Amino acid sequence: MNKKKVIKIARIVRMWCEQEYPNTFGRDTPISKRKDLEGMCGVASYILFKELAHAGIESSFMINDHHAFLVVTDSIVDLTARQFNPTADKIFIHPWPIEKKSPSLSWYDNAVECISISDIKKVMQETWWDSIDNPIVFFEMFKYPSEKQLAVIERKVNEAYSQTPAEQVVRKQRQNLLCKTTGRTRLR
Repeated sequence: MNKKKVIKIARIVRMWCEQEYPNTFGRDTPISKRKDLEGMCGVASYILFKELAHAGIESSFMINDHHAFLVVTDSIVDLTARQFNPTADKIFIHPWPIEKKSPSLSWYDNAVECISISDIKKVMQETWWDSIDNPIVFFEMFKYPSEKQLAVIERKVNEAYSQTPAEQVVRKQRQNLLCKTTGRTRLR
């Protein structure tokens, strides 16, 4: 697995999900009760599956009765693990298969492997995934992120992760100063 490339693409997808979540999944949930991207695992995993395939990286879309995630080579890549474990990394990577049953990783138990979009659609139809949590239903209701949206997010990810911590502080200070002088509350 090209871990750097997978993580870069995962960051882009995760950032899109964080931006989209309040408009779709979290709309009716009080902020204090929201878990990190709760209910968005199918959508996040589906987008990551497609974007990795577009980049030439093979992965398996894994799904059980309550969670969806990816396996890339011999590792779980999960963008929504925080809904089960608030201390998990935003991009949770863990060896696969899980050797010993663990209550702290039980949301990965009994997962079915899908290696194509048609597999995903078939499993989604055969299971309870019939709500907005189902990525097929989701993208019938909402638009899949455009190339332009993903490019903007990729630029932000590149800026955020290519700078040293000192450079990030200077950049943030410049943005704050510019916001004060222009009267804007936020820069894009």
